[in-house]
Amino acid sequence: MNAEALPANQLVRAGFCALKRSDSVKRIRIMMTGIILLGLLVGGICIYEFVRTEPEESSKYAKLEKTADFTGEDVEEIDSPGAKEVPTEVWNVFDGGHLDIMTETQLDKAESITIPATYNGKKVRSISLRNYTDGSSTPFEYLRYAEIEEGVEEIKDAFGECPNLKTVVLPKSIKKIDKFTFHHCKKTVTLYVKKNSYAEKWAKKHKIRYKYGRPKEGA
Repeated sequence: MNAEALPANQLVRAGFCALKRSDSVKRIRIMMTGIILLGLLVGGICIYEFVRTEPEESSKYAKLEKTADFTGEDVEEIDSPGAKEVPTEVWNVFDGGHLDIMTETQLDKAESITIPATYNGKKVRSISLRNYTDGSSTPFEYLRYAEIEEGVEEIKDAFGECPNLKTVVLPKSIKKIDKFTFHHCKKTVTLYVKKNSYAEKWAKKHKIRYKYGRPKEGA
């Protein structure tokens, strides 16, 4: 049956149905387009926020770093690109009981240091002490007195760059001392050792002045 054979009222009704179907298709297309645009907009905002908050690759320092100062207290350092670097004092006990002391302020220019046999609940068996300025190892100009508690067994990288070190108290527990220890203060330092100890034998071998017992107050 063709359109010419249909009555006029049926033709009108068929036209309205066709218009309705056409409007429905248009509405569906508009809705789909709107959903797609909304998705693109949300995705773009998420990408922008991620890129905006991502730290610069050229930044050399973490924005938040938790360390321990030389007193053993936890401190927080906040660094940001372009901000002045905060000098650090970091004491860490690694596996095996090695206490590594790293400072950028010569222990805050302290004249004395006592190295414990236990730090943060961990047994200390060996030690190293280093000072850095602008990334390079530099001497401890202020350090004059050092004492190591009984229980520490080895001095690794420590006291080699202490030209003004005068007095060092060594425990009987010491079993090994690096040959470069006291390298820049051999002629001025006095080691206080226990009789017949490894420290005494080491001092004799390296021709460093030593005494028994403890130094007098103010020594």
